[in-house]
Amino acid sequence: MEIFLGLNIGFIILALLYLQIEPLIKQNEKKYLCGLFIIVFSLLMAIRPINTKDTLNYINGFNKSQSISIHGINFFQKYDGFEWGYIYLNRLFRNFSDNYRLFFFLITIVGITLSVCALVYLARKAGVCEINLFSLIFFVYISYFGILYNGISVRAGLSMGLGLVALICMLDNKWIKSLVFILLAVSIQRAAFLFVVIYFIIRFFPILKMKIHLFIWFVLGIILFGGGGSRELIFVSKILNSIIIKFHISGFGAYLAELDVGVGIRDIYLWLLYGIFIFFMCNSQYYMKYLNVILVGTLIVVFLHDIRAIARVYDMFYLFMVPILAIIYNEKSFIAMQSKRLLIVGIMYANSVIMLKLCFF
Repeated sequence: MEIFLGLNIGFIILALLYLQIEPLIKQNEKKYLCGLFIIVFSLLMAIRPINTKDTLNYINGFNKSQSISIHGINFFQKYDGFEWGYIYLNRLFRNFSDNYRLFFFLITIVGITLSVCALVYLARKAGVCEINLFSLIFFVYISYFGILYNGISVRAGLSMGLGLVALICMLDNKWIKSLVFILLAVSIQRAAFLFVVIYFIIRFFPILKMKIHLFIWFVLGIILFGGGGSRELIFVSKILNSIIIKFHISGFGAYLAELDVGVGIRDIYLWLLYGIFIFFMCNSQYYMKYLNVILVGTLIVVFLHDIRAIARVYDMFYLFMVPILAIIYNEKSFIAMQSKRLLIVGIMYANSVIMLKLCFF
């Protein structure tokens, strides 16, 4: 495990160094280097030790996938701990190979590629014209979401990529494609339905002024550090539990029974990130829209952080830190280039420290 942890740390250090020297690299060589980084990271995730978090569970699910009984298709149910779409994906792959490490390798490549390409598209939609956009977004994404989702919880990583593709189809009014992708995403990880919520936030949530965001951030900070969210959770958990019982949803009830009372480093960090993004607010309309998504994610952190599994929910909202950082980097008149680079490197460093601690300690 120590060797594997060292390899992950080495990859992050290499990513940070690459961002510093990338302006010196020829343009036609950058796409090949980015492709190489994706392959290396996917290989790294494929060779992870069995005692890495969640890995043994995924291996057992892979080996048992042919024997798991699925009676009909139900998006609310899990079968032996997995959604039916993920089980069928395992079965399909096992028609060609029984090598679970090859499965991890391929699913990581697909999940990362879908997620990064979708986030690049979202940044382009906001007017980002930075020529090094792909590598910038890839490394920011890897430093937080890649380590946890594509590296540890492989089905959540793939679902995240499919959900992001569904979101951009919704934003482009491609409704049939969006329906196909969101159904695929939900069949692999049910929480992917939240990308529909994110669509409504981006499309219809009003753009707020900096003063309003600062006021909300300040109030949420008081609630977070004052323990207010824990008190409200009792009321919220009753509502959630009634929904679980009504729709016969499996796999969620236990989360409401196991609460971690207290504020963690990750909770504080995400609240601070929201404040940083307010401070660096620029005139981009899509920056404001993506900041609204971060706002909703912060609300979830403050009021529901005591539920252990809620991280899967608010991380989908915090995905939008990635295009936000790209917009900040692209803004020519706002802040000096070196300061923007330091901001991004600093957030990547903080992201990776938190994720490495969460995944390996």
